[in-house]
Amino acid sequence: MWRSGAVCALVVTERADWCESAVAALEADGFAVRTDPIGRDLLDPAIPFDVAIVDLALSASAAGLVRALRAHSSVPVLAVAPPVATEADVLAMYAAGADGCLSRPGRQHE
Repeated sequence: MWRSGAVCALVVTERADWCESAVAALEADGFAVRTDPIGRDLLDPAIPFDVAIVDLALSASAAGLVRALRAHSSVPVLAVAPPVATEADVLAMYAAGADGCLSRPGRQHE
């Protein structure tokens, strides 16, 4: 249930396999979770969320999405880097305004 009093996480990824496991882990830890495969909800100020989890493997520029989000929100952003992400990709996310970055694959509750 969205906005049920729990912390609301918005997961932005096109990867259905990773999204499914991320949602299951977040919900098991008590988060309310919404998914967004293209970043539209991430940029809509009318859609409330408490934390954004953004996959660097988006076909759209993940850093560009985070930069656009920062124009209207200070919500925490956690970037998730796939195995093929370079150090430059991760640094670009930090420069765009991400608050942290985890590497994938990782431990589920990391």
